[in-house]
Amino acid sequence: MHRIDTTTKFTDLFGAGKHGFRDGNKALVIAATAFNAAWANSVQEELANTIEGYGGVLDAANNSQFFGVIKAAKQLNFVAITSSGNFTTPANITTATVFEFTLVAGGAGGGGANGTCVAGGGGAGAAVRFLISGLLPNTAYAVLIGAFGLGGTAVPTNGSDGGTTQITINGTVYSCTGGIGGVGTTVNSQAVCSAQGTVSASILALPHEIIYQQPSAAASVISSVPVITGSNGASLPFGIAGLGTSLIAAETDGVGFGVGGGGAGVITTSKAGKKGAAGKLEVRWVA
Repeated sequence: MHRIDTTTKFTDLFGAGKHGFRDGNKALVIAATAFNAAWANSVQEELANTIEGYGGVLDAANNSQFFGVIKAAKQLNFVAITSSGNFTTPANITTATVFEFTLVAGGAGGGGANGTCVAGGGGAGAAVRFLISGLLPNTAYAVLIGAFGLGGTAVPTNGSDGGTTQITINGTVYSCTGGIGGVGTTVNSQAVCSAQGTVSASILALPHEIIYQQPSAAASVISSVPVITGSNGASLPFGIAGLGTSLIAAETDGVGFGVGGGGAGVITTSKAGKKGAAGKLEVRWVA
């Protein structure tokens, strides 16, 4: 592409070296700017190559093809994957296309309780956004979505850890591990929710943003009432953490994606914890 450069150009119309066009004026003996084949062909091929480069076929009856390409190029593509399988790239990307992946691992289950005691809530799955290029067009990349962790039993036992969410790209695994199961207990302790999962070194080597779990209220025991409240699960922006048991309301499962389940709290009896929420994978790109 180049600006008009014929001898009748309007010199520096748009700034130094940025020539343009002018109308002619016979009275002042000013010639109108003339086209030449080189300039006309450059404009034609810039437009035609853009349309054809995005898979279009030139159509003399359609005067909005170039606009259609620009509009499509500005659209943000989005895919959400909530079950294991594949993410398949479209045919119109190149290896230079930058993808933003958001991985959310499974949330852990809350711990169970037995006796006058409170249990810990489940930890949130690791969650991270990262940028990567080098993916091939029309190619399937394997995806594993982390399962939710189950609540601990009333024996009691700890809640189970959440599952790993990952995608494999060109032989490299990019992964987040699930949250850590809430601690089951038989003692009167001020339990808290368990830890969040971790992010793989392969992701940490790329431009990334880790999304940290939000702290939840610790479990509590007020003996004089008595009031027993298990620890809430850990939360993320992708869901609502499970609530710990109280005498007013039962504990709840994590709802959404990647959050932990509520821990149990009991008085001279036993209760199981609640399950966390499964993970997911989101993909965004412009192509």
